[in-house]
Amino acid sequence: GWECEKQGAGLGMPVPQHIADRYYDFNVMLASRKAQSDAHRGITDLEKEFGEGKVLFSSWRVRYAGICSLLRASIHLISVDAKSCMNDELTAELKAEWNGVKKNPDDHAIYWKFVNKERNNILKEYHWTAYEQFYNDKRVEDPEMPITGELATLLTATRSELKISSGEYNGRNAIDVLIEASVWAEERTTMALARAGYKPTDRVHFRTWQDQPEQPADGLMTLLASETRRITSDDEENLD
Repeated sequence: GWECEKQGAGLGMPVPQHIADRYYDFNVMLASRKAQSDAHRGITDLEKEFGEGKVLFSSWRVRYAGICSLLRASIHLISVDAKSCMNDELTAELKAEWNGVKKNPDDHAIYWKFVNKERNNILKEYHWTAYEQFYNDKRVEDPEMPITGELATLLTATRSELKISSGEYNGRNAIDVLIEASVWAEERTTMALARAGYKPTDRVHFRTWQDQPEQPADGLMTLLASETRRITSDDEENLD
């Protein structure tokens, strides 16, 4: 969300008119939703890397640290979004969701016992509960070598998995825990929006947060063509 006056009459930063007078869905308007989306993308990429049967050594750490930080930030940003110039009902629901996470830690264990804790471990102490477990899945003639699925050393490994070494999620696949945390984080904003009568894909005005009027089906192409001409014209003026 963009900080602006409570009544929505002005903006907290200069924005080109052709951007400010348009409608966007909540995945764009809410900073919390954008952080959740970036975290989800990071998890997908990390899952793909481990799914390719590679031994990653420590190359996963940067991505893992980023995902944990984004998930943690996405929850804090709910309180930031609540200060944006939206309607009072949505503001109240976002505040209520943020307060619920803070006041009811037992109901949100994935956040307090993993997301928040792991993020603090990494950024404040550079301590990791996640580690890379090595496996050898190749059957070989040498009887001294590991057989399919056996634990392996760095020298004999053919693939690896990311595991949690301690705490509430000890022994679990770390990517599975990240996915669980990501789903939980997205539910926080989705539920707040639902209580206020919105869906994440609903579109609201950048400056006023008013709902986008429904467009007649036969007028949709005309609207798109008009928007294209306006943006093109604005771009050409900026080049002068």
